[in-house]
Amino acid sequence: LLIHFLRKRKVVIPYSQLEIIERYPDSSSKVEAVVVYMARHYSKPELSLIDVQKETGISSREIGLIFKNQFGSSFKKYLNLMRLTEVKRLLKETNETISVIAYKTGYSNVSHFNRVFKSEEGMSPKDYREKLRWKFIATLILFASIVAFWVI
Repeated sequence: LLIHFLRKRKVVIPYSQLEIIERYPDSSSKVEAVVVYMARHYSKPELSLIDVQKETGISSREIGLIFKNQFGSSFKKYLNLMRLTEVKRLLKETNETISVIAYKTGYSNVSHFNRVFKSEEGMSPKDYREKLRWKFIATLILFASIVAFWVI
């Protein structure tokens, strides 16, 4: 799990659906039931608090309290952070276009996705991917320099 900090409180964001589902296989607690349902369905653009409430049998008010008390966040904020965690992984590990990544992670509007990403990361998804690529290139150059130093 990746840990993000939101207002000095830890917010746990599943890095992948598989990891969260393995962590909570039986979904016995209310928190687990909500988090597992969201991990399985975050890619649906229409996912809402009402959907989670209907599927888990937990009231909307109680779900709101779970997010506030357990994660220091709101349902929508947690959902966006969950989606953005997957977005960042896809930007790093794939060459898929930004619009494909946006749609795959539950954003039905690319402009909205770009605004959400920039507000959380301080840069556009394109700039984020470029930054990752330059970091990778810099690491390769550093590694090659170290190897060359020891070989010579």
